[in-house]
Order: sequence, then structure tokens, then C-alpha cells
Amino acid sequence: MERYPGKEVNPSPLFEPLIFKNGVIMKNRFVKGPMSEGICSWGDDVRTRGYPTKGILNVYEKWSKGGFGMSITGNIMINPHCLEMPGNGVICKENWSDELGELLKKWADSSKHHGCLAIAQIGHCGRQTAVDSSTQLKFNPGLGIPEYEYVQMSLEEVQTDIIDRFVFAAMKCKEAGFDGVELNSAYGFLLSQFTSAKHNKRTDKYGVNAIREHIPKGNTFLLGIKLNATEFLFDSGAEGVNYAAEMAEYFEELFDFMGLSGGTTEPIDRPTSDMPARFAQRLEFFNTLHQKLTSILKTCKLFPSGFRTVGGMVDALKDGKADGIQIARAATSEPDLPNKIKSGEVKSILWTKFPETEFRLHVDCSGSQILAMSNITLTDGMSPSHGIPMFTSEEACKKYLDQLSEFQKTKDSRESPVPHYLEFIDN
Repeated sequence: MERYPGKEVNPSPLFEPLIFKNGVIMKNRFVKGPMSEGICSWGDDVRTRGYPTKGILNVYEKWSKGGFGMSITGNIMINPHCLEMPGNGVICKENWSDELGELLKKWADSSKHHGCLAIAQIGHCGRQTAVDSSTQLKFNPGLGIPEYEYVQMSLEEVQTDIIDRFVFAAMKCKEAGFDGVELNSAYGFLLSQFTSAKHNKRTDKYGVNAIREHIPKGNTFLLGIKLNATEFLFDSGAEGVNYAAEMAEYFEELFDFMGLSGGTTEPIDRPTSDMPARFAQRLEFFNTLHQKLTSILKTCKLFPSGFRTVGGMVDALKDGKADGIQIARAATSEPDLPNKIKSGEVKSILWTKFPETEFRLHVDCSGSQILAMSNITLTDGMSPSHGIPMFTSEEACKKYLDQLSEFQKTKDSRESPVPHYLEFIDN
């Protein structure tokens, strides 16, 4: 299986512990980034929607036993009517039960093998809601398509429909044994709409630190925030860097860590002039924003994404570009990547042969790998990577594209939309 070319380097800095400002210790610098799994329970009855399944437990056991210092779940939604996809986890008063509480404990436990910190990512899709939405739509005759009609929430609605829901979900995660939560303020989700200069036209004040108020200083429950650099670029252009910097100054005190996506921390070995213009623009903006954030964040730990080689990971730590190495899609090919790096077995991640600019295709591919992980229960002596399809050859990629095309044609006629991703058959 082909990998990105990597240089010989001592990986030991990647296995030094990281101490958060509340005293919590992460055993190494590897962070399994959040990715939507699409395999929690689904149905018309919201009371049983979004429950963890045996498949979820299988997946997170592999990542925690694979050597990660922290593992962040995919989207767990705070409103059962506003999901990113069928199969999202859900925690809310509408679906709460003793059974859900016990399943959340099992999810946390499966994520904590060998001292891995278990973090639950919680969010609300806002304008990105794809499932069972109560969002109002209006028809745009100029575009010929329906689009969202934004309705400003009252202060009471902000409190009851957003703040209270986030607090409820966070406290239930804490009770279940998770080591912290990450608030999803990326990808156009509701929280990012509030931090967006383009979408937030409010003139009033509202509280956003209610969860922290329920976690007094000295408590070891971690609170993180997820940002995506691309949103600040598309919302505000070059000025987005300064706007994001204002947010970071506030986040520095409020949060224990920040996850940053939307670019590559490790430089790509070719000039941006050889890349599609929009892709190059995103990378350049990410690098500018990343540099700005590292100058602001001192006690809030920064976990950027976009790494391919062990050398690039080590350099990012040494150069102060990262406190932790966030790995997402590469972790669906190799859930035991940290263990392989520590043993000296590998110097880089696997090279998935889909075009790097085809982001949606890479997401679908990783979703299929997560589904394969969910179908296999680890036994003694079994590798966490056992049974995962690999896409490091042109032949495997072609097979996947053929099956994905057929899968997408039948999506609307399937008996259930869960699992969300294609179950790839490699034969």
C-alpha cells in the first residue's frame, strides 16, 4: 500500500504528554478528529432517535486502542429535528431515557481504552440541517430553487432552544463519563452562524458561556471549540483573518482547546499556482489564519488538521504551530496509526488515490471505512485496521466510484437511510 513519502525523524515529541490549563493530561499529541459516523439509531419517533449502537462502540474501541491520546466523536445533535444526516447521535430532553444514559456510558468507555481522553462533539445544524427540518424555506424564482429564510430568534428562544439544549447535552455527556465536549462551530452550523459577520446581523447581547458556568474552575471536564477556516474566508474575504482573531481572543479564556480544519498545516510540496484557484486560495487563507491563531492562543491548546508525514507532525510541534496533531480521515484507514508511528513501522499516512480537491469524495470514502470498522468487533490479537477497505490503488478507487454511483441512485428508495454511507464490497 502506497504512502506519502516521509523522511526519517525521531517521533518521540509526538508521544510527550500535553497538560491542559485545568490540569487534565493527554498522554500523547494525537487527536482523532470528529467525523460523522451515520450509524446511530434512526426512525420517525424522535424519542428513540440518535441512540448509540454496537457499531459505534466497535469504531471507538479501535481508535482508543490504536494509540490516540484524545478521540472526539462525530456530531451529536442537541435537537432531534435538526440533524446533519440520518444516524447522527442525539442528546436532548425529547429522546432522553435511562437506556440512552447507559448507552452513552458504553460509548465513553469504548473511547477511553489505554488512557485515551473521550470527547463528545455536540452541535446544532442550523442552516445546514438536512433531516427533518423545521427551518422555513422560501422559493427563489431567480435561482429556481428553495432556499432558507432566516428568522431572527428572540432572546427567549436563544436561551431555551440553544443555550439550554447545549447545557443539557454537555451535562449528560459529563455524567456518562466523557472527559469533555467540543462545541461544533464550523461548516455553517448554528454556532458558526452566530460567529459569522455575514449571517449574524443581531444588535443585542446573548450569553454563549453557559456551559462553562456549569463547569466551575478546577473541574477536570474539558471544553473545546471547533472552527473551520474556510468559513471566515467565504464570509469576510481577507478581513476574515482579523474577525477570526477577535473570536480567538475571546475563546482563549473560555475554552481548553480549539480544533481547526479547512486547510493543511503541513506544507504541500508544489506551488499554489499549479492548484485550482479556489483550492489554492483556501490553503493560503488557512496558513495566514493559522499563523494568527498561534500568536493569540497561549493556554487554549490548538489542534490543527492537514498532516501527511511524521516529519510534518514533529515540525509543527517544534515550530509552535500545533499543541496536538488532529487526524481525521487518515484515521479511518488506520485507526492504529499512532501505534504504528510509535513503533517506527510507518513514516507517513496512506495515500488515498482520489483527487485531493474532491473533498466530498474523500468524506464518503472515510464514511465507508467507518462503516466497515463498525461491522467488526475486536478480538484478542486482532489489528484495529483489520477488514478496512483501502483506496491506495487506482483499481480500488474505480471500484468504489462504480459502487458509489449505484448506491446514490438507490438512496431515496432504501428502506432506511441508515447507515448513511456505502458499504463497499471489495471483491
